[in-house]
Amino acid sequence: MKDLLLCKPGEIFLKGLNKHYFEERLVANVKRRLKPIGHFRVTYLQSALYIEAADDAADLDAAYDAVRKVFGIATITRAAACEKDKDAITALAKSYLHDAMTAAHSFKVETKRSDKRFPMTSIELSQYVGGELAEAFPNTQRRIVEKCICAKRPVIIATQMLYSMVKSPRPTRAEVSDVASAIYERVDAVMLSGETANGLYPVEAVATMARVAREIENDEVNNGPNIDMNLVRINNEITAQLARSAVRASINLRVKAIVIDKPGLNLANGAIGIGEITSIPTAPAIAQAYYRYDGERRRSLPLDHTPYKK
Repeated sequence: MKDLLLCKPGEIFLKGLNKHYFEERLVANVKRRLKPIGHFRVTYLQSALYIEAADDAADLDAAYDAVRKVFGIATITRAAACEKDKDAITALAKSYLHDAMTAAHSFKVETKRSDKRFPMTSIELSQYVGGELAEAFPNTQRRIVEKCICAKRPVIIATQMLYSMVKSPRPTRAEVSDVASAIYERVDAVMLSGETANGLYPVEAVATMARVAREIENDEVNNGPNIDMNLVRINNEITAQLARSAVRASINLRVKAIVIDKPGLNLANGAIGIGEITSIPTAPAIAQAYYRYDGERRRSLPLDHTPYKK
């Protein structure tokens, strides 16, 4: 594995006919900063600056600190070079990013394919590498999903979930398990891409995913309301705790409805109090409206929250 530094210039790409002059000046400044540290090879290619150690005595960590201070460098990061092969790229990503992925709460794969002869597009390569990393570090996906749910942000898993159905009418058992696991993690949606965009069995792929999702969502034993998620640390502590207690009571006592009745709150705010738990309770929530009710407030209510007017 060959380590290097990848630097992105600032506003040089905005220059016109004199752009080449600024690029040469930036390379010269970087070389001047690196000269006291050791022998490095500096290459400017595709609007990026690559710094590679020319011998074992060159210290990339010291080079990192030195180049950060060069005027015109917007970003700098450690990187590694590998051959142009999707499996080689994936293997290197797994080994090179192992420590970072183990502790990561989120990650994103972005690809910029400069060689158009590469058999995959930039989007396809990003999806492939992202899927392989998600499988290699499954706990990362779980942490991302939980973090999104706690922050009340929609989360979608859309990484080659039924990829074998691009060429096969039936998925593998592992793929079905991936879809089921994603739904058990309480994602908002699971999504197909290549299976329906250029696959041979798009209708079968959609039907398979819908069938699996329907079965998991009907599993009341293992897929009930998530009342144990800790939302107190990011929401109003009193509201979150009371909402959780109300949902827990509605499940354990099998009540028919939850009534929210507090003067001074409009309809939307009252109903959203129960929604703090993020998982909709099994009983409907009925909110007392003390202010004028209109369509805008109705649209602001969480799912299955019923307005009530005297």
